[in-house]
Amino acid sequence: MMDRCQFSTNTTLQSSLKAFSRHTLKRRFDFLNVAKEGRKAVMPSLIVQAILKKGDEAEVRVGFTATRKIGSAVVRNRARRRLRSTVDLIAKERSLKSGDYVLIARQITATAPFEVLMKDFRKALTYVS
Repeated sequence: MMDRCQFSTNTTLQSSLKAFSRHTLKRRFDFLNVAKEGRKAVMPSLIVQAILKKGDEAEVRVGFTATRKIGSAVVRNRARRRLRSTVDLIAKERSLKSGDYVLIARQITATAPFEVLMKDFRKALTYVS
């Protein structure tokens, strides 16, 4: 019988989930730097700002933001979760170039069909790349 503190782990499931390692932008300075020096693509369901970096040591860092203009805390959190899922799925199907990305939620981000978010993010990546 398993102890209450022990859990069985499926290593293949864990390794497939960690195929794309997304580092998150957290500091205000990083967000402001991307906004000031990066390229910007405005889509109907989201805005993408990016600074691409060159070199072997560069990594993909992503930041998510949703302002109070788009709704209550519940709506903003839903929008950020949907943006995170979009980045994770797109990054698994095609590799993102090294750099810093900021995704900004818009009014319809929380309610738009998920396929629209995916399509808009793919299109925005072609603009900022």
